[in-house]
Amino acid sequence: AVISFISFVIMTVKMFHNKHLENGRAKEGHLKRAAVTVSLFTGLFLLCNLPFFIITALYAISLCFGYTYPEPFFTNDFMRLYSWVIAKVLFTVFNAALNP
Repeated sequence: AVISFISFVIMTVKMFHNKHLENGRAKEGHLKRAAVTVSLFTGLFLLCNLPFFIITALYAISLCFGYTYPEPFFTNDFMRLYSWVIAKVLFTVFNAALNP
């Protein structure tokens, strides 16, 4: 997740930093399109997997402080039972559906 975030930040900065590209050079245009594509796919991956990363962090925090997992965070029965399924399965399928 950290590597994906770093890749997303670098490609986005590089994409906006190179606005002074000449229109006549085809190679630089292809590089810019590749940078846009990589940053879009990486951003979409991070957005779709963010709920899973958050739930995993909450699970690790609850283990560190000696709680049972859903108790201090999810008091609603629906979220207590289905948070892992929604975060991992549903958003992973959503990510695969959005990527061409």
